[in-house]
Amino acid sequence: MTDLEIRKPYLSKRNTKILDLWNTGEHTYETIGKIFNVTRERIRQILASAKRRGFEVKDVNDVSKTRAKSKLLRDVSRINADDFKEAYLNGMSKGEAMTKFDINNSAYDLLEEKLLKGRVISYKDRVIKAIKDDIENVDEITRHRENVIKLMRGKNKTYQEIQDTLGISKPRLSQIIRRMKDKGIDIPNSRISGGSLPAEEIMQRVNAIEECLDNNMNQREISHVLGITEQTIKKLIYKHLA
Repeated sequence: MTDLEIRKPYLSKRNTKILDLWNTGEHTYETIGKIFNVTRERIRQILASAKRRGFEVKDVNDVSKTRAKSKLLRDVSRINADDFKEAYLNGMSKGEAMTKFDINNSAYDLLEEKLLKGRVISYKDRVIKAIKDDIENVDEITRHRENVIKLMRGKNKTYQEIQDTLGISKPRLSQIIRRMKDKGIDIPNSRISGGSLPAEEIMQRVNAIEECLDNNMNQREISHVLGITEQTIKKLIYKHLA
């Protein structure tokens, strides 16, 4: 060999396999060491030597990122979409879902994004169902009191008359009305009903709210964008979208 000839770098077959495994990004020093029955330190030395001799050796940080991404994808792929959809639609919190499906925060976010984009799950449906359940799923006593309040206010009965009919105190009646207000329940002939708007303007608001929900915006964000209260948003969703 003359001085002008360039000597090609050489690796043994074993070390070539070690390098190939490392560059997949799927292994650690430890896992490769177990495959070849050597220590993690020996694997590190072999890769360092290969790098000095001109071979491409992935940076340890890049390998860690690749491995983490692969694990993330594996975690997401093992989750049954129908099971996640049911939990999501029923309002299961992020923390509860992470525990139920044994996934971390990143896996949850990736799965949610994937299923939202694929229209497997719908944020709008989740919000609408939550509002509908909150308003309708009440005990019989509460349901009776709310119905009496709406009926009597519809007949312009005073709050004192309602108190006497229900046999409750003024603070208790105020508490019930406040909760009805928070749930977006319209109370006829009441200051808290928000008055009336032209039907066209109401539907403009409803359409705008629906568009925001389609863009996965929560009620606080919608309130900020449209300049209306969360209570009004909730009421319009229940009356026109639920």
